[in-house]
Amino acid sequence: MGVIYYLKPSKELLSEESNRRVKDDFFKTLSFWGQKSNLSKTNISLHLLGKRNDFSIINVEHHIEMLKQAVKFSRKINEAQGKILFVNNPTDSKFDGIIKTLASRIDEPYFTGKWVSGNLTKKLKLDYKAIVVLNPKKSVFLIKETKKIGVPTICLCDSDADIFDIMYPILCNNSKGDSLLFCLIILSNAILEEKLYYFANRI
Repeated sequence: MGVIYYLKPSKELLSEESNRRVKDDFFKTLSFWGQKSNLSKTNISLHLLGKRNDFSIINVEHHIEMLKQAVKFSRKINEAQGKILFVNNPTDSKFDGIIKTLASRIDEPYFTGKWVSGNLTKKLKLDYKAIVVLNPKKSVFLIKETKKIGVPTICLCDSDADIFDIMYPILCNNSKGDSLLFCLIILSNAILEEKLYYFANRI
């Protein structure tokens, strides 16, 4: 008889040890380094520690809590066998490879390029249960469309973003590849873990 693998997603979304490693990587990838912004004019200001040389500094504790909520939500979608669409905008095409690689790895769909209003309802026929957006500030039409039809979004938001219409914002430096990769790997690993658990229990 071969090896039997018992796979079960962790009940603790991020353990104490995981929290420490996430914090370490948060600083190593410069995810804390936000954009130049007026703290008093953004609804994201409560999640910032302040400024340094006019650049916003993102609160790591808030980042981890946002990440936990997004991971928990994505796992629930996969428990129900829902699909999650990963989207990148054309002005950040240098990150297309990250989206394509991670989405393909976990067998989820992705979209790169210019988003045209009506894509979700007219062109992309699948019934997506959530959409992961790399930069909501540069994906205005997409965010408006998801709000209109009621599709939840998980967005990697920088300090200059408006998170009012975003159900699961993850605050990070979304202009830096290392920072995006750091957040997306955690999210995609959680989705993959749930898929493997489902597959193992069907055998």
